[in-house]
Amino acid sequence: MYIYLPVEVSPREMVSRSILAAKLASKGWNVIVFQSNLFDRVGWPGKGIYIGKNFFRTESPCDFKYYREMKEAGIEIRFLDEEGAISIGRDKLGWEKRLVARFDPKYFSKEDTVYTWGEWQKEIFDAHGCQARVAVSGSPNFTAYKKEYLDQSKAMNQEIVNNLDG
Repeated sequence: MYIYLPVEVSPREMVSRSILAAKLASKGWNVIVFQSNLFDRVGWPGKGIYIGKNFFRTESPCDFKYYREMKEAGIEIRFLDEEGAISIGRDKLGWEKRLVARFDPKYFSKEDTVYTWGEWQKEIFDAHGCQARVAVSGSPNFTAYKKEYLDQSKAMNQEIVNNLDG
């Protein structure tokens, strides 16, 4: 069984995907980091868990073609909208409308999991009839900026520079 970690925009996602992939691999998972539409073209190599959002390809109204194909291939959906922390709108009601307009909570089945940035997004998904399990996860993009990862990156970068010098 695989963990599929799609990359839609490399500069925004590659560091966080690498950290998440390394953590999952250290726990024994077979992790595949890939361009988000690769398996649409070549087929899924095996059953697994997909962590991302690009299976809909568009915001509402969503195209369910890829979602259905993934389910038929034995891929479990773990929805993670990394663009969901900041929304257009002047107040909470405006933000709520935008969140629900992007990905209607009713799109998800009870077999899916929806990861949210925080409790507020979780409450919105729950209040709008989301059948999926909803869990607060934060965002891998912000995890990459934790001190422990910055220190590791600085040390790794310095080691590379030292080796280039001589």
